[in-house]
Order: sequence, then C-alpha cells, then structure tokens
Amino acid sequence: MKLSSISTFTNKFEVIENEKPKIILNSMWYDEPHLDLKYINTMTVSSLGEYTLLSTKNSTETKAVVEKMSKSHREVRYDPSTGESSNGESNTYVSTDYSGGDVVLKVLLKMK
Repeated sequence: MKLSSISTFTNKFEVIENEKPKIILNSMWYDEPHLDLKYINTMTVSSLGEYTLLSTKNSTETKAVVEKMSKSHREVRYDPSTGESSNGESNTYVSTDYSGGDVVLKVLLKMK
C-alpha cells in the first residue's frame, strides 16, 4: 500500500485598521508525506464509523510493516508591510529512532 499526500496550511491573523478588520497572511506551509507499507494484513484493524484505523502494537510490528517513509516540509514567510516573501524553514524526514521505546504506526483511512 502506498500513501501520499500534499497538504498546505495557511497561517494568517486579523488586525483592525481604520476600524475595519484586515486579514494578514503570515506564512504558508507545504507538507508532502509518503508512506509505503507492506504486510498490512498483519496490522490491527478497527472500525471508527466511516473511518478505518490500521495500527501496529510495537516497534517490531512497525519495522515489519514500513517499507519506506519520507516527508518534506517547506515554509514560505510573507512580510505584510512590504508584501515580500522569503523562504522560511525547510526540512526533510531522515529516519525513525526506535531506541526510545515502542514506536507504533496509526493510519486513519476515510472509507467512501
């Protein structure tokens, strides 16, 4: 099973200028997670109304199910006084640290 998503999040706030509300754009976030799973039939399946939850119970199950995982995050900041944009933080998922205890995976799917 291959899962991919592209999401955008807008950070904005409202100010009052000349007794009128004004929306100010602060920044935009762009996230692109990708998840390749194998052996999903070994995951615990729960029904939550129109959603199905697939989950693992511990690090061993998670390692067996996750074939590949990646995620990138980019932020673009806007200066409301000048209208100029600049690149904010940008990062990319590298790996999972399993040494801190049991790492579980939960995937919530909306069924149509």
